[in-house]
Amino acid sequence: MKPIIIQNSFPMEVFHQTISSFEEGVPLFIETDLNNLDLDSALFKRLSSTFQWHFRDSCRSLLNKMERPLTLYEFSYYDRLHDYFGIDQVAKIRENTNNIVCNWDPKKDFDNHPRPCFLTMKFIPEKEFLHVSVTFRTRDVIKRMYPNFIALRILMEEQCKIMNKKMGKLFDYSNQIMTKKEDLANVRSWIEFNEFQKKDREQINII
Repeated sequence: MKPIIIQNSFPMEVFHQTISSFEEGVPLFIETDLNNLDLDSALFKRLSSTFQWHFRDSCRSLLNKMERPLTLYEFSYYDRLHDYFGIDQVAKIRENTNNIVCNWDPKKDFDNHPRPCFLTMKFIPEKEFLHVSVTFRTRDVIKRMYPNFIALRILMEEQCKIMNKKMGKLFDYSNQIMTKKEDLANVRSWIEFNEFQKKDREQINII
């Protein structure tokens, strides 16, 4: 088994590379820049419309305090970050960037369902920048990775404003990656179609 390692400043290109090199169950390490999120391309629009629930749920889970009971398919990372352990973990890592957020509860999560996939988060200050390092237990690279990028960007924009920093890089490690075969086939066909259209437009411009 070999891990997939992707270093690219553009998250959508990271997504492309992940899909092209995808292997079920392998670790994935990403270094990218959430300042460069693509929210306008045809591929993004198709992803976000096809997997609309997952895009919304990733932001809901990380950013919103829930005022209603969770369904069987929902998890609250906001609760784990701010309330669950009786402390605000995000405030603690702002106060001291040597601290780390940990969302795994060993007393419950070995037998819990659902249980957290987003495990840890650490702020890494560098001069005027604030980088963030995150780890995931496992992750669906089609339904969850890009939605995670969006939710993390919103969170980091808020934290950088509080800490008077500029948003830096994302260092993102998944212990294992997965996705459904039909989702992988569909997204690969969308990417191929977009690349075909791009080449077609380039040929028209040359002519």
